[in-house]
Order: sequence, then structure tokens, then C-alpha cells
Amino acid sequence: MATIEKDIEIRTEEVQEILGRPPHWLIRCGITVIFTAIAILFIGSYFFKYPEIITAPIEVTIENLSIDSDSVTCFKGKIYLPPQGTGKIKTGQIVNVKLDNFPYMEYGMIKLQVESAMLLPIMQNGKRYYILEIDFPEVLQTNYGKVLSFNRDMQGTAEIVTEDLRLLDRLLRPIRAVLRD
Repeated sequence: MATIEKDIEIRTEEVQEILGRPPHWLIRCGITVIFTAIAILFIGSYFFKYPEIITAPIEVTIENLSIDSDSVTCFKGKIYLPPQGTGKIKTGQIVNVKLDNFPYMEYGMIKLQVESAMLLPIMQNGKRYYILEIDFPEVLQTNYGKVLSFNRDMQGTAEIVTEDLRLLDRLLRPIRAVLRD
């Protein structure tokens, strides 16, 4: 039995030659496919935008203003921002408001703009917050075209779009930061 096992070769010289050297066309095609895939990813990342947002809770209240015996209804939103990233908030940035009473997947969200980037610091539950007030239109209409009815002291989530960056910029920022240092 021992002599039979010694006579059987697992890999002959012909098999070793075939397995040891892959064909050149296979190597060229493989490198071309990998390079093309990486190039498509980089080119695609230039065209896709990935916004940088600050997410914070919002409380929507109603104010009745009386101007010359006419009462005007005004909806105000108070966004409670954590200190991180508040320096990026500027006038004209987009605010997406998702109200808890109306699920945004079904009703949509209300798109607003920051009209004044004046932040008021407050302490609440031992933590520092900044309040950003935004004005709502008279009619609460979502991006789906649905008109929402107002309930007192509605709550939700506000997403402030601080920068509308390309995905390529997001990928290259850490590399630039390392190269600068």
C-alpha cells in the first residue's frame, strides 16, 4: 500500500505549468475591469450629492397677532440645537420639518428656509442648547402637496441642510486634511 501512494503524483509538471502561469489576456482583462469599476465609482461620486445636515427637535406653536383689530395667525417653530455644528447655520439654508403627528413617509415634510441665523443659548436639563426660530407659512403644506391641520404645540424633527456636498468631496476631505498636516 505504501508503495502505491508514493507512485501517485498529485500534480504533474503539466498541471503545475498550467496552474502556475495564468494567461496574459486574463490578467489584462482583470486589470481593465477593476480600473474601469474604480473610474466609474469616482465619476459617479462627482454627480451624486450628499448633503450635510444637522438634526434637532422642533416645536411648532401658534401666535395670534393683532394688527389694527385684525388678528393674524402666525406659526412659529423653535429648533433646539446642540452646540455641535451651530456655527455652520446661515441665512437661506433649507430646513426640512418632519412632524410627529403626520408621518413623513405618508404626508411628506414641510420645506422652509432659515430667515435669521440668530441663535439664543439656553440651559435645559443641565445641557446647553441653542434655539433657532423659524417662521412657517399660513398654510402648512408638505412637499407631497398635502395640507396639514395644526394641533397645539406640535413636535417633530428639523433637518437643517448646512452644506450640499458632492460625494467625491466627502471622500477627498479626509485625504486633504491628512496631506495638509
